[in-house]
Amino acid sequence: MKSLPIETFLTFRVSRLAMALERENQRLLRARLGLGVNEWRVLASLCRLGAASPTELARFTLLDKALVSRAVRDLVSDKLVERRPSPTDRRAAELQPTAKGLRAVARMAPQARARQRRLRAVLSEAENRAFDDMLERLRSAVEANASGR
Repeated sequence: MKSLPIETFLTFRVSRLAMALERENQRLLRARLGLGVNEWRVLASLCRLGAASPTELARFTLLDKALVSRAVRDLVSDKLVERRPSPTDRRAAELQPTAKGLRAVARMAPQARARQRRLRAVLSEAENRAFDDMLERLRSAVEANASGR
C-alpha cells in the first residue's frame, strides 16, 4: 500500500501552521504576562466582549468548556478576571476582566498588533483580503458540515 501523503492535506497544513503560531505565542505570553495561550484567549476575549458566561466564552473562542473552566480558574486566582452571579440567572456565573486584567491586555496589545502586522506583511493587500475570504469560506463550510447542513 502506498503511504498516505498527509503533508498535502489541508487539515494537516493548517494544523501545523496553527501549532507553530501557538508555540511562538506561548513563548511571548509566558515571558510578558506569565500566561498560557488559553488564559490569554479567555482574558482577551473577555476584554473584547465585556462580560460573558463560561459557555459564551467557549462558543466565542472555540475552546473546550473544560479548558475555559481551567483558564477562568487561573485568571480568577491571578485576579485578572472576576466571577459573579449573572444578573439574569443567579445560578449562572458572569465573568468580567478586572482592572488588572484590562491592564495586562493593554500591555500585550502592542506586541499582538505588531505580530499581526509582521504575519500579514508576508502577503500583499490583495492576498490578505483573499486569504481572509478563504478562511471565512472554509470556516463556514466546516461549521455547515458539522451541523449536518
